[in-house]
Amino acid sequence: MPGRERHPQPAQPADAAGRRGPRRAQLVAIHQRGHRPVRRPHRRRVRLAPLADLGCGRGRHADDRAARPLRVPARPDPAPDEPGPCRQRDRRGDRDAPGPRRRVAHHGYYGSVSHNVKAIYQRYLGWYDGNPAHLWQHPPEAAADRYVRIIGGIDATVARAREFADAGDLRFAAELASHAVFAEPSHDAARALLADVFTRLGHGAECGTWRNNYLTGAQELRGMVVTAGVSSAGMVSALTITQLFDSLAIRIDGKRAWDATASVRWHFTDTGETYRMDLSNGVLTHHPTTRTAPADLVVTLTRAQLLGMLAGAGPNGVQFDGDPKTFAMIVGFADDPDPSFAIVTP
Repeated sequence: MPGRERHPQPAQPADAAGRRGPRRAQLVAIHQRGHRPVRRPHRRRVRLAPLADLGCGRGRHADDRAARPLRVPARPDPAPDEPGPCRQRDRRGDRDAPGPRRRVAHHGYYGSVSHNVKAIYQRYLGWYDGNPAHLWQHPPEAAADRYVRIIGGIDATVARAREFADAGDLRFAAELASHAVFAEPSHDAARALLADVFTRLGHGAECGTWRNNYLTGAQELRGMVVTAGVSSAGMVSALTITQLFDSLAIRIDGKRAWDATASVRWHFTDTGETYRMDLSNGVLTHHPTTRTAPADLVVTLTRAQLLGMLAGAGPNGVQFDGDPKTFAMIVGFADDPDPSFAIVTP
């Protein structure tokens, strides 16, 4: 300011004792040409806890003071002959994962943390885990034949799997017994052992989805496959037009439709949208468009009428311009889903 002398002023000395506290800070001087020294606080760096240690009391508080460890009673491990709940384990192996897992309300009653973490990684990074050995693996049946051969045959594989099951290692017992079943699906001892292992894993699973899958697999191995009625009536009304076309495209049998070609332009009067659908090289593709390129068939309808056509109700009130058999040909290449497909057997 005018009239005020500009004398350099020393910076405030740092705390020589090095005492720690939330309000302690070292001040350093920043000299600028023609201005008074500016003092700014220079705070100590706070060491943050590693991600795996959050909630374990290993980190430090904001004032850089050591935190006292949490004392939480550990849940007992299951007996060797009884499967315990599907606890989520961190990379340290023998301890339950820290943090929210210690609260009863955060346990995996419906979902599994390890299951969901894998799904997140696959959603954003894909299935490849970086190990080249996993790039080109054999299909399950071919891999099972090789595993059984190097172990010493189907009976030896079942015997080794039973040893791991008796020792309480149900996860590896299930893996070995599954190889035995895929190598020889009619082997009664392999099916019975795998069904028993799945039953024990299911009874010990904490999350309901894992329990249901284990027990469903055990039921299939015992020859009690129950065909469940499947109806999409409650869900199909919530699907978009793109999703409805996707539900048809994923069912196209590529081998049967390889030599067929077809094109359809769909115009929806209630939404004002137009879609282009093409069948070629055994693949059905579709996309929204504003072009009016020639097509084998032009269909003018509403979304509700499309739902009726896909459900087999017939083209009531639908306008066709072109060959009306084009769409019937496309639908004829679609496979009907089988709700009774095998889960744990080839």
